[in-house]
Amino acid sequence: MEPIFVVGSGRSGTSILLNTIRKTTGLPGHGEGHFYPVVLMLNRAVNEYFARRKRQAENPNHMLHHVDAAKFRKAMMEPVRDMYQEFYGSTAFVDKTPGLDGITAIPLMQRGFPGMKVVFAKRRGIEVVRSAVKKFPHVDFEGHCQSWAKCMAAWRVSRARLQCDFVEIDQFEIAQNPEKVVRDLGVVLRLDDEQRAQMLGFFQNDRPQSSGDLNATPKSIDEVEWTAEEIATFREVCGEVMFEFGYSEGAEYFAAPTEDTADAGDDFDDESADVGAD
Repeated sequence: MEPIFVVGSGRSGTSILLNTIRKTTGLPGHGEGHFYPVVLMLNRAVNEYFARRKRQAENPNHMLHHVDAAKFRKAMMEPVRDMYQEFYGSTAFVDKTPGLDGITAIPLMQRGFPGMKVVFAKRRGIEVVRSAVKKFPHVDFEGHCQSWAKCMAAWRVSRARLQCDFVEIDQFEIAQNPEKVVRDLGVVLRLDDEQRAQMLGFFQNDRPQSSGDLNATPKSIDEVEWTAEEIATFREVCGEVMFEFGYSEGAEYFAAPTEDTADAGDDFDDESADVGAD
C-alpha cells in the first residue's frame, strides 16, 4: 500500500479524515506531520542557487554545467523517504499536514511516492473563518480570511500538478452525507466492502473536531455574527474562491451549479502556490 497524504486548510476536517483513515486502514501516522514541506524549501533553494550561478552553469569547464538540476531535485527525495521508513517501518502511512505549505508542497512528493494518494479536506469559507475566529482569537479577521483563500487557491494549482489519485472531501458532507464520502474515499483508497462499512460507522459516530452547529445548520453570510465591515472583508478576500469552488453565501451552503461555475477561476492564480520547476 502507498502513503496517504491528508491536506487542507485548518478547520476543514483534516483531523476526522486522518483518524478515520488510520482506523480503517491500520496504517501508521502521527497526529500531524509537518515534515515533508521541507522539500518545498529545498526545491526553492536549488532553483535559486542555479539561477544565481547561471554564468558558471553555462561554462562547460565547470562541474555545475554538467549537473542535471532536475535529477538532483529528485535525488533529494531519498532522505525524505528514508525518514518516513525510519519512523513507520515502511513507506505506507497516513500523513496529515494541514495549511498552505502542505498543500503547496504535495505535488513534489510524487517524486518519492509516485503511487501515493491525496485527500484534500475542504469546507466553505464562512464556516472555516467562523471556526478559526473562535479557536484562534489572537489572529485578526482578515488574517483568517486570507489563510482560507490562499489554501484553496494553492490547492487549485497543486491539483493540476498531481498525477496520482486524489479526492476532495467537504467537511459538510462528512456530517450530512457520510455514505457519499465513504464511496468517494473507497474508490481512491481502494477500500474493500468491510473497510467501507467500518469507515461509515466511524463517520456516523465520530464528529468533526469542534464542528458543533457549524455543520448542523449552515447560515447565510447575513445571519452570522459578523459586522458589515467584516462581511465586506470576507467578500473581498474570499469571494472569488467561494465562487470558484461552488459555495454559496446563503443558507444552502453549496451554490446551484451553473455553466459559469464550471468554468470559473480559469485565470485565477496565487503566487504563494509557485513551487518552482519540477
